Amino acid sequence: MSNVDSDSASAMPPWKRTLEELSGNNATEAEPAVKKQKVSNGSATPSTPASSVSYAEVVQRALAELETGLNMVASTVGISGDAKEHATALRKLLYKEASAAFAKESRQPDSQGSNTSVNHTDVPAPAPGFPAPLSGAHPMGGKTTIPPLPPITDLTLLDAPFTHKSALPEYMPATSTNTYEPLEFLGDAYLEVIATRLIHNRFPTHTVGQKAGLRELLIKNETLAQYARDYGMGERIKMTNMPKIDNKIGDGKWQKVLADVFEAYVACVILSDEQSGFKIAEDWLHELWGPKVEEWRRQGEGKQNGFQEVMSMDVKSELQRFLVSKGIKLEYVEEKPMELDKVNNRTTFFMGVYLTGWGYDRQNLGSGSGRSKQLAGAEAAKQAFSKSRDILEYAHRQKLEFDKLNGKKKLYHQ
Repeated sequence: MSNVDSDSASAMPPWKRTLEELSGNNATEAEPAVKKQKVSNGSATPSTPASSVSYAEVVQRALAELETGLNMVASTVGISGDAKEHATALRKLLYKEASAAFAKESRQPDSQGSNTSVNHTDVPAPAPGFPAPLSGAHPMGGKTTIPPLPPITDLTLLDAPFTHKSALPEYMPATSTNTYEPLEFLGDAYLEVIATRLIHNRFPTHTVGQKAGLRELLIKNETLAQYARDYGMGERIKMTNMPKIDNKIGDGKWQKVLADVFEAYVACVILSDEQSGFKIAEDWLHELWGPKVEEWRRQGEGKQNGFQEVMSMDVKSELQRFLVSKGIKLEYVEEKPMELDKVNNRTTFFMGVYLTGWGYDRQNLGSGSGRSKQLAGAEAAKQAFSKSRDILEYAHRQKLEFDKLNGKKKLYHQ
């Protein structure tokens, strides 16, 4: 098997791998190509020595130190108009420098001659003696893994994305711009618009379902919470009775807080610069989302034709072809009422997929949730390949026998 085939197999979505195994296609059993070296708990040797500090890292940390100092001065003795003006200009200049350095270093080939950026798990520890990152500076070595965090240039908004209303002094009422709850509502809308513009322009021939699936991947809480972790935003949050900080993705409550804070930060970047704030945020997010989009494409969800390039949103049609013949029915049923998150203006639908035929009567194969019925149905079909593997295997054998007796062309071959 070629390296291309091997990489494709290793990136294959779990439901698709199950489908091919049940169909007798063992292509996914092949030995995967040599994977890139990973750094795990510092035990492996990164391609770039930990002692090497990139220019982008130095500039970004300088920006973070400046922001920390300004925040301290603003909250204690205050800052004059001239100082604010100069501080804002300096922060913009440092961000411009850091962004340019990031772009240049991201294009430089690594020791293997590849231009691929390092993943989150590839990040080496900061150089010995180098100060720990502050104010969202991400620990980066050699190549940067995520783009620099754009500054909030309006000093009155510096703390807002990280402040819960419970942390405000008793004499200070909550407003639309001094705590993260109202700001994340605005940031959520900006993120959806920016993601939609990116997908609409980059994937003009893809279906609406595909585009909606990719947008959901880019702006869901899990994704945004990880970005918040990467930028160190959790350490800056101020609230009473703070939940225990847990870095595990599955910690739903803390994950929601981190996602809200990230959305609020996006809103503040845009609000703090009336002329170019939106473009700054859009350019930054495009860069930040780049690896996610490429991963989505590598997994087959960005391709449009052929079984080997099947997309996640097509899992419903694959399940249909795998099980259904004359007189057999697959139904997608709304299992409970749609839920509306009024704070975030987000809907969640709950769908289940049921099989009638091959000896089963309305047998539940899987359930799923999503921001639309189509996405929820796709999640239910995906779950069917893991939850109901035995049922699928039995029903598929029945289908093959039935189709053989009736002279129908097989779609999958044992």
